[in-house]
Amino acid sequence: MSLALLVVTVQLVRKRKLREEYALPWLAASTVLLILSVFPEVVRVFGAGNAPTVVLVLGMVFVLVILLSHSVIMTTLADHRRDLAQSISILEWQVRQVGETAFSTDESLLAAPHAHAQGSQDARATGSNNGSSVQTNV
Repeated sequence: MSLALLVVTVQLVRKRKLREEYALPWLAASTVLLILSVFPEVVRVFGAGNAPTVVLVLGMVFVLVILLSHSVIMTTLADHRRDLAQSISILEWQVRQVGETAFSTDESLLAAPHAHAQGSQDARATGSNNGSSVQTNV
């Protein structure tokens, strides 16, 4: 069982289905289980006479470490998601501001050529050029 867990963990890392940083606790747990299953006398180091008790306690510690690790990761991701949402809101506001500025500028440009064209039509109709007809020959 422990050897199978070790092989599966390595394969998942190789296939990029499990990142290395998340694989380390699984590799450590499978290695400890492998050592305890191959050398049961190592259990005496922990001061327990019953090997299944030690394995059970180590399994519970492992589960607690994994839960704490995932809680830290989830908190980090939630903070990152909040920061991204705020950045997107700011960018959307800036795009709206630029769009409103461009829209008001477009309206003034649309109105200005019409007024300019009307003024030059009036000048042609009266035959005057505001009294400033200067002709230069080069």
